[in-house]
Amino acid sequence: MSFDFPNAPSEGTTFAPTGGPVYVYTGGVWRMQGSGQVVTAEARNRVVNPAMQISQEWGNTLLGPSTALATYVTDQWQGVSSTSPGQVSQQRVQVVTPNGSQNRIRMIVTTAKAALAAGDYLSLYQPVEGIRVADFRWGTANAKQVVLRFGFKGPAGTYTASIRNGVATRTYPVNFTISAGQANLDTEQVFVIPGDTAGTWVTDTASGLIVTINLAAGTSSQGVAGVWQAGNFTSTAAASNGLATLNNTFELFDVGLYLDPNATGTPPPWQMPDEAQELAACQRYFYAQVGSGWIPPYYNNFVGRGISARHPVVMRIAPAMTGTGAAAAGGTYGISASVEMVSYAATLNQPADGVSFSNIKANARM
Repeated sequence: MSFDFPNAPSEGTTFAPTGGPVYVYTGGVWRMQGSGQVVTAEARNRVVNPAMQISQEWGNTLLGPSTALATYVTDQWQGVSSTSPGQVSQQRVQVVTPNGSQNRIRMIVTTAKAALAAGDYLSLYQPVEGIRVADFRWGTANAKQVVLRFGFKGPAGTYTASIRNGVATRTYPVNFTISAGQANLDTEQVFVIPGDTAGTWVTDTASGLIVTINLAAGTSSQGVAGVWQAGNFTSTAAASNGLATLNNTFELFDVGLYLDPNATGTPPPWQMPDEAQELAACQRYFYAQVGSGWIPPYYNNFVGRGISARHPVVMRIAPAMTGTGAAAAGGTYGISASVEMVSYAATLNQPADGVSFSNIKANARM
């Protein structure tokens, strides 16, 4: 059953939908009368790897410092920057969150930049596949509200979270402020995002939307807070320059994006994902293997040989395959893939030649 709660309720307002229980608005949330139960957004989190449990490519390796980050520091979470001469490093770290999760992403300013150029930016973001958010109905008259929540730790200042469509032509930025008393402490940020009735929002295997946490941005990336607008904006004019101070440290953790069809404005209780299930979700977009295949010798010259294997899961699209191989006496080899299978092929130029493949990576990221 779904229904719309009244807009702008006051303390004590009651709501009795047809066929449903009575709700009372108290303490800033709708509660089911007589139960004390808080009515929240739906429990399903649309973000992949929200607790940063999976980091197949880099583990806990320190990445950077760099003026131009473009690396998935953990699965599905990419740190990006264009900050010359400013520099930033990023890393997954094991620091327990207030919810009990074990991991978070950390960014540290290693070379400060006091004045940002128009095109400068520093962000963490995740593209979310269209089929994961198709029921948002964005881009239609039936667009539904969502709730965005995330854990954040950083210096005092004003920063911006935003949601954009997959092609970055529609944006909803929201500012959040870390007070002096909250500086460098774990905080939880919660925002209600109204459904966008305009723009193009895909519902297939392409990027459906982009969740971004922006830490610094020049004027080219600045939009208007709290409204849907045309354009590619990850910040606002009110946001602070997180790059301004050497050793500024930012941490992101426990991110959730939830459908809120009843307009409660309240996220569900945090649930840390099952790690095995989250690994499978991540491998739809990327996986890595140290040792992956061996084509044995074949006792005739110039013979083409091949083997095939299934990906760990069906991938989003046919992935780009990279890896290394070895074939003696000028033999050749190659790797190709569909959404379900990876194939290793070789031409062996002399008896007893064989080919081994290692350090295979399959990349179907958005």
